[in-house]
This record gives sequence, C-alpha cells and structure tokens, in this order.
Amino acid sequence: MANLFNGEQNNQNASESVQANLEGFVANQIRQQEKSAKEDDNLDKEKRDQFIARALAVSKRMNKEIAKAQEKSILLNEEFGNGRITEWRNEHAEEVLSKQQQEPME
Repeated sequence: MANLFNGEQNNQNASESVQANLEGFVANQIRQQEKSAKEDDNLDKEKRDQFIARALAVSKRMNKEIAKAQEKSILLNEEFGNGRITEWRNEHAEEVLSKQQQEPME
C-alpha cells in the first residue's frame, strides 16, 4: 500500500512538474510574441492574454481532477485490492470492447 501511495505521490509530483513546465513554456511564448508583435497591436495582445489565462485555468482545473481521480483510485485499491479492480476492469473490457481493442490492454 505504501508503494501504491508513493506511486500516486510521484504521479502528483510529475503533474505539478508538467504544470510548471507548461507555465514556463507559455511565459516564453508570450515573450517571443511580444518581441515580434507591433506596439499598436493591442487587440491581439488582449485576446492572446485572455486565451492564455483561460488555458492555464483549464489546465489547473484538469490537474485537480486528475489528482481527485488518483485519490479515488487509491481508496478503491485499499478497499477492494488491486486484483479485484483488475478483474473488474477485464470483465468490463470483455463486455464493451472487441477482441482487437482488448489486446493493447494486456
């Protein structure tokens, strides 16, 4: 169980690292665009800034949803065990996926 938690913690750290990398990438792109943009191009700058703000907000929200899903996964594994979860996942796959679609899961 500690290994499972540590794995989930590593995933969260990786998610936070991705968020930081995304913000750094966006900041670099903004600087590059500002260098190449005209000073009288305020409308495009405002639209770009609004777009970036929305994109970052959505990214943060999605990272929170991922963390919440990972927490639920940990709780399910603690309650039912990984073997049972895998059994249910395979049973579900047999019911809804074709044999060809199931192969990549194995």
